[in-house]
Amino acid sequence: MIFTRSPDDFGHNLRNLGHSTTGQTRIFHDPENLTLRSYVDFHHACGMPAVLAPGAQQAWVPNAAHELCRVPLRCKEPPDAFMRRSVLEQDRIWAGSFLTEPTPKFPANCFEYVCHESDYHLDNLAKNTRRDIRRGLRNFEVSICTWQELASMGIQAQNDTMLRHGYRPYSKKQYLAMIRPFLHSPFHQIWGAWRGSDLSAWQIVVSLENHAIIKMCRSMTSHLKWCPNNALLYTSIGQLWENKNVKYISYGLSSIQPHTDELAMHRYKTRMGFDAIPCHRTFFLRRPFKHLLAVGHYSGFWSLTGKILPRSEPLRKILGLSQFLTRDPGCSPAWISQLLAEPRAN
Repeated sequence: MIFTRSPDDFGHNLRNLGHSTTGQTRIFHDPENLTLRSYVDFHHACGMPAVLAPGAQQAWVPNAAHELCRVPLRCKEPPDAFMRRSVLEQDRIWAGSFLTEPTPKFPANCFEYVCHESDYHLDNLAKNTRRDIRRGLRNFEVSICTWQELASMGIQAQNDTMLRHGYRPYSKKQYLAMIRPFLHSPFHQIWGAWRGSDLSAWQIVVSLENHAIIKMCRSMTSHLKWCPNNALLYTSIGQLWENKNVKYISYGLSSIQPHTDELAMHRYKTRMGFDAIPCHRTFFLRRPFKHLLAVGHYSGFWSLTGKILPRSEPLRKILGLSQFLTRDPGCSPAWISQLLAEPRAN
């Protein structure tokens, strides 16, 4: 086992491991049950759109509102016209997105963050990262959480995160609606970092076939000085690697949202042991939305609307997508070009 930990910085911080009152928060990864086909069926059972590609090696599942994203992210072949139509025919779906390998014509415009077992070792992380992980493990108990714990204790971390990113906080009703799909889900693990009775940080991990995805991370602002996110990520990754069926762990893609510090998030993920894989991300849209979002003179309208309602999450995401679509596809964003020009992007 390449992943290592010492008793004083890991073991005693893992509380109630595997405890569950909902039947869905065990550490369990069975590729025979956690298939793409069953993942699509799960979304359908929750009333959400999803599409299984022919051959069942790819699926299109909800990402942002009204968007389906292709998984696994490792799939890099462009989808054919039939698949694109199938995605856009789904109810309430305006857009689909997928990744391809960068080319001179379509260079890298995002990163996928991937952790491989052979690369994840505490001793391979930077000195400051090891310091932050140990600080987090000293100050928090990390555990698998129940859905009820997330529902009753997680909204403060959710809303603190929203406010840090400039979004309007959720009401209790909105928050419960957001997390409801995780109830009884065999695919989602809920991990939490506890300080006393406070759920200081939590994250959602999706287990799917031969890999896992760090899907969502939230934390209380007042507790960030004690590094709960570092402890949470380190502990959950270590436990995921305990299962031989997990071959890699994805931390998703770099953001296209405006007013986000992409470079800071990039540094955090790579310092925590994730490789940044350059990719070219493509969106395809239904015709009326393509006209509204991808035509240059409309981008000024979305920018103005975003300034008028700067805390609106849906408008910020529309603005981000519009800016992404009206950018020259033959040029990488400046921050990505800067990283790719460095001897090593980390």
